[in-house]
Amino acid sequence: MSQITQSQEFADLLKARQATLPIYFKNKDRLPIHSNPELGIHVFIYTFSNNRILMIGFYNKRIKSNFNYNFANEAEALKFRNQWENNIHRNTIAKKERQIKEKAERAAGHQLTVGDVLMACWGWEQTNIDYYQVTHLIGKQTVELRKIASEQQETGYLQGNCVPRKDHFIGDPMIRRIQPGANGMNSARIDDVRHAEKIEPIKMGDTEVFKPVNWSSYA
Repeated sequence: MSQITQSQEFADLLKARQATLPIYFKNKDRLPIHSNPELGIHVFIYTFSNNRILMIGFYNKRIKSNFNYNFANEAEALKFRNQWENNIHRNTIAKKERQIKEKAERAAGHQLTVGDVLMACWGWEQTNIDYYQVTHLIGKQTVELRKIASEQQETGYLQGNCVPRKDHFIGDPMIRRIQPGANGMNSARIDDVRHAEKIEPIKMGDTEVFKPVNWSSYA
């Protein structure tokens, strides 16, 4: 999210939002009861004759309201507003921290080495498992991958488990850019539906053993 720091921009945003308020918002009702320029927040309230509260809130650079809710009283409305803004604040901090982490990971480059195995788990009504092996390193962000075979064992009707067969290549080399994944800079986009992430083998002496993964097939 881009922070709104310039006072004129924030003032223009207020005017645009005021123009969207219901026509029964008059005079003081059109003045926000709360503003936060850093987060681009404006909150308005209207008190009905029965003392129920209509609260309308805007966030970031949106002209359309983020919420438009009725409350039994002002205390409930203010409680909701505080929770809503606190959640935005926490999410903003988390997003910034994630962006800083990803930037540092990209600068450092991937942690893959030749021989590493990546796995893609995909499918809609069935679970497909594909394995890829790193065959060449190309700079900090890019590697060469080749698809490898798997050893499969049926455990039931149209289902089973499998493990990769390293060095048993069944696909042509492909160049892929490495992206941040669940375990660091170890994720590669294979195509529109497949994203492969590195899997860690268990070392047993000089032998690598991979954990079996379940697959299923649709008849």
